[in-house]
Amino acid sequence: MKEELDKRLDRGTYWCISVEGIGLVDRCLFYLVKCAAIERNPTKLRYGDNLLSFYGENEDSFRVHLIEKDVEINLDFSPLKPISLIGGNGKPDNLYYYSFTRNTVQGQIKTANGTENVIGQGWFDHQWGRDYGLMTGIGWNWFGLQLNDGRELLLNEQRSNKSTKTFSPMANLIDKKGILLFTRDVAFKELRYWQSPDTNANYPIEWEILIPEFSINLHVKALFPNQEMPIIGPLQAIWEGACILNGEETLPNNKIRSLDGNGFMELVGYLL
Repeated sequence: MKEELDKRLDRGTYWCISVEGIGLVDRCLFYLVKCAAIERNPTKLRYGDNLLSFYGENEDSFRVHLIEKDVEINLDFSPLKPISLIGGNGKPDNLYYYSFTRNTVQGQIKTANGTENVIGQGWFDHQWGRDYGLMTGIGWNWFGLQLNDGRELLLNEQRSNKSTKTFSPMANLIDKKGILLFTRDVAFKELRYWQSPDTNANYPIEWEILIPEFSINLHVKALFPNQEMPIIGPLQAIWEGACILNGEETLPNNKIRSLDGNGFMELVGYLL
């Protein structure tokens, strides 16, 4: 059912863009996604048999239920820090944006081999608004990084799919108490690429990232290369997956502190 729905959504999105223009995309998706639903008080998002349900006084905790042919996943997320308004005001560019950058995560993964109990830490992002950059040749390089010292970095730059030009870079540093520092002074340098055998897209999966205002120099690389995933719509596929990092931070007394950690990397717009 879900696979057939995804195919219908893909065809429908292309039709909306090429025949009627991108202004009709929302209405076309609403018409096609008959098995998707949103509930309020408390908030619940359904897609087929999958469910994201929020709970708690402020609805800042949530439960994820994912089910496919051979696996069922149930996870509970609870924030360890206050909400972070990305960009300092929650609207760094054209979309509204907040994050819970560190959560406790626990639950179960069920397969034909049995049930496995899991526990760890996670990240929750929420962006919303109207921005049709995806439909007009805009991609991005995004990094959600959890440092082992209890801080997090949310980094991003937008890019043109038709050239190597990048723009609107940003770095958000969230300290141990949840206080956010924001700067546009960040530089991204691609170090190594991986070519997808399925789409032939070349993704930069290893990076050097410099944040002068925070005196931070990072080396970020994919945990393993093949983390491309197909998606609905004209982008067809993106690279999205786990990464690891190390680096250095220059302290006010000029001493050097080593940094390490792990995170998530999202590379969008490399197929067009």
